[in-house]
Amino acid sequence: MNKKLSLIILFLLFISLISVLLAFMAFSRQGNNEDVGQLKTGYDQLLKKVNELKVTTDELDTKIADGAKTTPTNSEVPATPANPVPTNPAPTPTKTVVSVNVNMRSDPTTTGKVVRQLPKGEKVTPTGTTTSAAGFQWIQVKDSKGNEGWVVSTFIK
Repeated sequence: MNKKLSLIILFLLFISLISVLLAFMAFSRQGNNEDVGQLKTGYDQLLKKVNELKVTTDELDTKIADGAKTTPTNSEVPATPANPVPTNPAPTPTKTVVSVNVNMRSDPTTTGKVVRQLPKGEKVTPTGTTTSAAGFQWIQVKDSKGNEGWVVSTFIK
C-alpha cells in the first residue's frame, strides 16, 4: 500500500511540475509576442519615416531635373560692401624663448609629454590660447618647425 501511495504522490508531483513548466512557457511566449509587437511597431514607424524622406528626396530630384532654382533668403546671403577693399591680416606677433632648453609640452601641465626642447633665442608664435595650471600661466605656441605645444609664459618674451 505504501508503494502505491508513493507512486501516486510521485505521479502528482510530476504532473504539477509539468503544469508549472507549461504555465512558465505560456507566460514567456506572451512576453515575446509583446516584444515582437513592439519591434514591429517600431519598424513600421521607421519605415514610415524612410518613405517620407524618400518622397522629400524624390521631390528635390524632380525640382533639380526641372531646373527649379531656389532663392536663398536674406539671412542666407552674406552682406557684401559695394566696393570690397582687400584686407591684409595683421602679422602674428612672435615671441622669443628667453631660457635654455625650454620644454614645449603636449598639454599645459608639467606632466605633459615633451614635444621638443626649445633653444634660447628661438622664435615661437602664440596661437592665442592660454590657461593657468599647476601654478603656471601656459601659452600654446607653434615653433619654427611647425610643432604645436604648451610653454610656461615666463620662458618666452
